Amino acid sequence: MNGGFTHTRLKNGVNVYVHATGKFKTHTVRVFIHNPLSRGTATRVALIPAILRRGCAGLETTKDISRHLDNMYGARFDSGVFKLGESQVIQLGIELPNPRFLGVREDLIARGLDFLKRVLFEPVTSGGSGGRSFREEYIEQEKDVLSREIAAIINEKSRYAIIRCVQEMFSGEPFGIHEMGFLEDIPGIDGPGMFELYRSIMDRNPIDVCVVGDVDEAAVLDLVARSFACAAQRTAARGKTPPASEAAEPRYVIERQAVNQGKLCLGYTFDNNGADDLYPMMFYDGVFGGFVHSKLFVNVREKASLAYYASSVLNPVKGFLLVTSGIDVDRYERALDIIRKQADDIRGGDVSQSEMEFTRKALINRLRSWEDSAGSRIASFLEMQAMGNVQALEERIDAINSVTRDQVIEAAQKVRLHTVYFLTNKGGGIHAS
Repeated sequence: MNGGFTHTRLKNGVNVYVHATGKFKTHTVRVFIHNPLSRGTATRVALIPAILRRGCAGLETTKDISRHLDNMYGARFDSGVFKLGESQVIQLGIELPNPRFLGVREDLIARGLDFLKRVLFEPVTSGGSGGRSFREEYIEQEKDVLSREIAAIINEKSRYAIIRCVQEMFSGEPFGIHEMGFLEDIPGIDGPGMFELYRSIMDRNPIDVCVVGDVDEAAVLDLVARSFACAAQRTAARGKTPPASEAAEPRYVIERQAVNQGKLCLGYTFDNNGADDLYPMMFYDGVFGGFVHSKLFVNVREKASLAYYASSVLNPVKGFLLVTSGIDVDRYERALDIIRKQADDIRGGDVSQSEMEFTRKALINRLRSWEDSAGSRIASFLEMQAMGNVQALEERIDAINSVTRDQVIEAAQKVRLHTVYFLTNKGGGIHAS
């Protein structure tokens, strides 16, 4: 039992994780295909789930798929990509109502798994002198959609600044690659090349199937085994994510655009000793900027009125912490100083008992809230798995309850500023400090 999930590895290497629970009125099935992040393939990999959802055997259009989902009592289907450590993960999922609440005897999970099998392994294709290909019409339409999605990022300045800070922190590393890929790569993508990459990934890359709901584990495992029997033997292993490396000196990056509000991001790295550091670092993030009682919110936003927002977020898989804030462009140096002071204060032992207790309660509430949806349970499980530290909810709560103030201060000694990124307007007169 891993964090509530039982694990079975099928003969072809497909991993099946089942979490039987009566908490939900739906059955959720999610399939994850793990692919190493690479500059050469990221954009094409990002297109794969978009093309797969356009049609499959027997359901060759989105209208056909929509009708099919309606016939499964309004089942919900989604697909996309996300970054997990240094993997670009293709995700397809379906959420089905539990037949027990509909008063029907139909096995909807069997139908849902058959649908996912067809989407994954029997996409709509065309043939020609160049060999088998995805349908060109679908390729061109999804290329246009992806182009607009990537181009739109620059208009979401807060999101753009976070992406740029991560790119600067991990320049030259796979982790610095955005999961949606690169705008300049899109024009050169064609159907045959896309299909060749798809076949390569589907023939060898790690596949995880996660099922959550009020299900019989043995029956569900049998259904998954039959649906995924067509998958080739897995030959690729899931890659491990190396921890973030410390910078000899902090890097300062200033980018200028026509913005009304500056976006200041600070990237911190820390010595990542896995499970031993995880919970003290979660507390460090909580005291620093993770919650409304944190130092960044109280001292930078409320008391000093230097930021429209200021918070921090921990990435435990890669081992870094990111501060994000929105400030007036002429307050860069003052905001930077006071943000860095909060980190220095924690390192110097300024962690109150009330900050510890507020953080403890907030962390436990966050963990419990993740239990409220099947999707968040699966996401939490995948993150723990990527860290190599899968625990049940009560184990995690016990670990949080055992963290001491001294451990948080000790964790703070391992935190080092790596990159300062500031998005400002064209007239901002600033300098790196």
